[in-house]
Amino acid sequence: MWYTRENKGRKYKPLKIFNYMQSKGLHMVTFTLLVIGGLNWILLALTGWEVGQIFGGMDALVSKIIYVLVGLSAIYEFATHGGRCKSCERAKTM
Repeated sequence: MWYTRENKGRKYKPLKIFNYMQSKGLHMVTFTLLVIGGLNWILLALTGWEVGQIFGGMDALVSKIIYVLVGLSAIYEFATHGGRCKSCERAKTM
């Protein structure tokens, strides 16, 4: 989303690179949390041990916060995936 401001009759826009870097940073954080969540599920399935046990198990506040962040990351990536995914962009043009 761009905002503009008037200054002596000229319109100025923020640098696109700032929005790109901000978006890329958020993407990297959410992608990392999704990887952690995926590894947690495979560990739980194969060994019965989950990453949340490090922080006191499922009932610990820290574990709940981590699980909520992983879930929110999944929602964010699902909602914004199409605009960033190069495979999806190629599929649209074919």
